[in-house]
Amino acid sequence: MGVQKITAGSITVLGSPAGTPSLRTRLAFSSQDLSIYKDLTVRENVSYFARLDGAPASPCW
Repeated sequence: MGVQKITAGSITVLGSPAGTPSLRTRLAFSSQDLSIYKDLTVRENVSYFARLDGAPASPCW
């Protein structure tokens, strides 16, 4: 997902180094638990996860 920094070693995913931008179009993630932060508002949660996916920092709404 590109959220954590690699400090040692290496990981390959589908033959490419982990973190390769083209992998984002080939992989998906689904959490088994609710993946929101209870201390954030709905808008803050949506903004946070949108930014992780590359959306601009300023919301469009």
